[in-house]
Amino acid sequence: MKKIFLLGAVAIALASTSCNKGGNVDLKSPKTHEDSLEIALGVMSGMQTSQMFQMAAMQGVNIDSAEFMKGYERGIEDTSKFSYYVGALQGIQLSKSLKEDSVNVKNVYAAFTKYMKAHGKDMAITDEQANQILQEHMMKKQEKEMRKQFGKNIELGEKYVAKYKQENQSAITTKSGLVYKVIEEGKGEAPTLQDTVMCDYVLYDIDGKELQKDDDTKFPVTGVIKGWTEVLQLMKPGEKVEVVIPQELAYGSKGNYSIEPFSTLRFEMKLKKVLKAKPVDTKAQIEEVSKDIKNGDIKVSK
Repeated sequence: MKKIFLLGAVAIALASTSCNKGGNVDLKSPKTHEDSLEIALGVMSGMQTSQMFQMAAMQGVNIDSAEFMKGYERGIEDTSKFSYYVGALQGIQLSKSLKEDSVNVKNVYAAFTKYMKAHGKDMAITDEQANQILQEHMMKKQEKEMRKQFGKNIELGEKYVAKYKQENQSAITTKSGLVYKVIEEGKGEAPTLQDTVMCDYVLYDIDGKELQKDDDTKFPVTGVIKGWTEVLQLMKPGEKVEVVIPQELAYGSKGNYSIEPFSTLRFEMKLKKVLKAKPVDTKAQIEEVSKDIKNGDIKVSK
């Protein structure tokens, strides 16, 4: 009902603020193909614009329909202003997006102007550096938003770790904050970062609820969360452990499927098999490259 009401309100607003030329045209039933096409184009444009208004309102962005109609009329009558309107729109969008950031818009504009005039040459930072800075900034903003919503999980996790260590005196705590205790001993050589392993595991949240379970699952030692990568290198084949992984060694601010951001996790896991990485045959590689050079497949510049 809300969506229908909103869409109707948009239609009324557009009708009441129509520009003089459009408002005075008597749109009778179409008689020719051209008549039908004109009305159809207007109807489709109106429908799409109404949907745009609706989506904007749902996202908290209120569009002034009167000002929108004025701009629409100017744009449809004078296409020579296309570049101007595109620039104005991008400038407005950028300015709005910077409201939450403590930046000087004038400096942003100065850097933008210099880049456009100099075609990106002689800038203080490279394109790649700019991209990296913005990515890091967005990640920090995202984490800040996640902390507002799920920050309570950090404190709850810290309390759980402290309680677990108190109740399990035999548990080992590593430098990173990982806590684990051995349930069944294993024997043999622990896996390295280059190896692949086969494990059984059950995942629980700090309330004891089972979240995931899998048997005979294979994965690279480096292809999992930090806490798993660390504890696997401390285990021997056949060994079973219970491990408590603090949120920063688990999924952190991102979370994962049914796992909320900043969640501390508890696993029961058994290392069933270590699949050793094959050693690199350096001699064979050199011989292969030498053969390619001799056959002309690889050219060596002098």
